[in-house]
Amino acid sequence: MATQAGLRERKKEATRIALAEAAARLVLELGPDAVTTDAIAEAAGVSPRTFRNYFTSKEEAVVHSVRRRTESLIPLLRDRPADEPIWAAMQNAIRESMGDANATRQVASAIHLIGSRSSLLPHYFAWDMEFEREIAEVIAARTGTDAEVDLYPNLLATALQGALKSGHRVWNSGRTGAAAPVDVVLEALAQLRAGIPEA
Repeated sequence: MATQAGLRERKKEATRIALAEAAARLVLELGPDAVTTDAIAEAAGVSPRTFRNYFTSKEEAVVHSVRRRTESLIPLLRDRPADEPIWAAMQNAIRESMGDANATRQVASAIHLIGSRSSLLPHYFAWDMEFEREIAEVIAARTGTDAEVDLYPNLLATALQGALKSGHRVWNSGRTGAAAPVDVVLEALAQLRAGIPEA
């Protein structure tokens, strides 16, 4: 029974991922207004009813695609060597989580789209705040601080979030010449660590 339940959960998660990736791909290719939930379901190879079992809207599905890829950073940061300094751990976790250049380009484009569409923002903001809180808790555990009362882990979590957001945004502008978003995100993190020098 446990094996069957585990297989059922894996199938459900695979369907959720397929729908989220199809939503992100179609919205990026065609624009949000041209995409329907029925089209997303068809692209994922499921029925429209199945889509509604997993997501309430196409906006929620698009944000889930960003969330799924970005949240891989949390266990990667948690599992860095215990004696690794926190700034190095954050840098290495980012590098590892953004190792798939094509995937990170899609995330950068999706984040740019989310920022330009008011219909996507509520779904994104709710997750964004939760993600930052989880990052702060991991940083607190690594640094012997308390994310509930100490400023340090919360500040570092905000810095990490800022590096991710600004790096994706600047890379998406196409003016940096960087081959992949990870290069710009790591540069943003390095500037924050240095104290944000004068422009």
